[in-house]
Amino acid sequence: MSLQDIPTRYKEHVCQVFVVDDICGKYTANINIIENWRNITNRVKSILDKGITKILATCRTEVFKENIFQHAFDLFHKNAYNLSDNYSLKDKLVIASKHLEHNDKMLPDITNIINKKTFSPLMCFLCSRHKNFDINVFLNSPFDTFCKEWDDLKSFDKEKFCVLLLCVIYNGTINDSFFDISNDLEKDEKRN
Repeated sequence: MSLQDIPTRYKEHVCQVFVVDDICGKYTANINIIENWRNITNRVKSILDKGITKILATCRTEVFKENIFQHAFDLFHKNAYNLSDNYSLKDKLVIASKHLEHNDKMLPDITNIINKKTFSPLMCFLCSRHKNFDINVFLNSPFDTFCKEWDDLKSFDKEKFCVLLLCVIYNGTINDSFFDISNDLEKDEKRN
């Protein structure tokens, strides 16, 4: 279910709980979801003010902490419950072991890092996606690791860097017509 479904599925005088997963995007705040939310905020507030309807929403800690989320979803800050704060060391190790390939020699290092640092299942997931990352370095300083990756991309793989730039400019929606030169020539001929 998405936030836009709430006004259409709402039934007056009926106790309801709406469950929304990744309320504002999975790994980062999604501007389209935020715009849609802003369009229905007043309607949803009036529904919630009646007191018999609740919204149970999930959001990753990293997304929740983004400024854009903080401003757009202020309604959800009243009763926020951070599950990550309540992980025991055993829970953290179970989550990390599901994502990270490690041998028994690395377990003490991973345990020490996970025990010291603010734990994030997302960090373990990201580390698992990048096999060339040093687990210890990444978990100790993920920002520095990604900065190095960014610098390497700019310096050594300019084609990927340009494609990434195009993806950002076109909001992740690039299709073949952008690169079809003959299509552009036909359009120019029709205009003349």
